[in-house]
Amino acid sequence: MLDLSPEKLLVLLTVGMIVLGPNRLPAAARGLAQGLVTARRLAAGLTDPLHASLAEPRRAFEETIADVKSVIADPLQSVVQPVVDAASPPAAVPPVSAPTAAAELRAPSDPSLN
Repeated sequence: MLDLSPEKLLVLLTVGMIVLGPNRLPAAARGLAQGLVTARRLAAGLTDPLHASLAEPRRAFEETIADVKSVIADPLQSVVQPVVDAASPPAAVPPVSAPTAAAELRAPSDPSLN
């Protein structure tokens, strides 16, 4: 939340010790901690009802998306899949291999030209 590194915390404690003194520093730290706990409780008290009120519209939205998918995407998949299957090469055709030897890459020579 505050992202305090150990160095920053040490500087804050040093400044607090100088400003408040060793007698009042523990009470001030305790009060600060209680204030942070209260602030977190208030924030949770505000966000929990907000999340609860947004849960129902989100659930309705997800149901609508599922309905749209079942109406549009599933029939479309049944139309597209045969086209994809027809466009893919048959499994029995062997792959074309590239020539590997350097002699295969050269043009055939004519013995009459030698």
